[in-house]
Amino acid sequence: MTDTFTLPITLVTGMDEQEKISLIKQLNRYKVNTKKVIQFRDPNSIYQYDAEGPHFQKTPVTEVFHDMEATSYDELMALLYHIQSQNDVDEIIVTKAYGSNLDLLLYDTQKGGPFFQITHHIHVIDAVNFWFQYSSKDTVQTKSIFHAETVDHTIGELLVLQLELADSLYISNEHRLNEERLSELIWFLKKLNPLANIMTHANFNKHTTSIGDTIWPEEHKADYLYRHQLQAFKPKSPLALVGDYGIETFIYQSNSPASLSQLKAFFSHLPDGILRTKGVCYTPFTHESHTISQVGASVEIMSEEPPYVKRPTSEYLTEFLFIGQHLNPQSIREKLDTCLSDVSYPLTKEH
Repeated sequence: MTDTFTLPITLVTGMDEQEKISLIKQLNRYKVNTKKVIQFRDPNSIYQYDAEGPHFQKTPVTEVFHDMEATSYDELMALLYHIQSQNDVDEIIVTKAYGSNLDLLLYDTQKGGPFFQITHHIHVIDAVNFWFQYSSKDTVQTKSIFHAETVDHTIGELLVLQLELADSLYISNEHRLNEERLSELIWFLKKLNPLANIMTHANFNKHTTSIGDTIWPEEHKADYLYRHQLQAFKPKSPLALVGDYGIETFIYQSNSPASLSQLKAFFSHLPDGILRTKGVCYTPFTHESHTISQVGASVEIMSEEPPYVKRPTSEYLTEFLFIGQHLNPQSIREKLDTCLSDVSYPLTKEH
């Protein structure tokens, strides 16, 4: 098996199976070349309903749209190289079942790069169901591709993790929203992923040539996107908001380290309006680093200790990006200030 894979691969993700099928049909219709469609489905995923709801509505699939199916990383790689060896296909489309583990499939944390190169990544969004899916606390438990560990994600987390890694966002059923609600949705998506091309079903034909024009760097996309958001949404004053249609962003930065226990208390009683939070906290005394990710009611805190922790690239020890509706920056700042230690510890940049 050769180590070089040259065929273009388009990855199609999304929470609605039928909408993904519709997009693949459009890709076949407007891009006249020979394609093979592979569905990646994780047979080990376990769906769990949250008692409070709202519940994720799984759309039934009424037709077979793929040429092949893979249920493991090894099967997928074998299929990719087999198709390339046939020399009769111009492009491969990989579509992922909504509950499969996207981040571990695409990114090898040990080698610090993708398992295989994705040419385009299109994430499909159902305009009608988006906010229900975003707020759903139903969970999907999956195993890593090497079955070494299990990972739990809420439906909202799966939705956001996928669309934040995509280079194109395709909105279906947009005609069922009024103009104001559709503009609000698009504005929110632009805040979640300002690097992505956004297109609706109605104008898809006009934008097929621009799919995947966004050039991602070699490093991990999630960190690059976060740094880009900080630059794009940087306010002109400490308490300024950047937003429209009621969707706003607020950046909190401090040279003081934060208490992890106090931060947990903050996120257990989030101020009103916060929809999405990303943050990094570094403690120079213990050399511990904490990465915080919040989607709706779900909060994930990942901690690293020496010798695995990397020196932060930010000049701040405590840093958060908030995206939400009608945010109150003064209230957010005051509550986060109480999480800080009394010691200011300027971080010296390495050159």
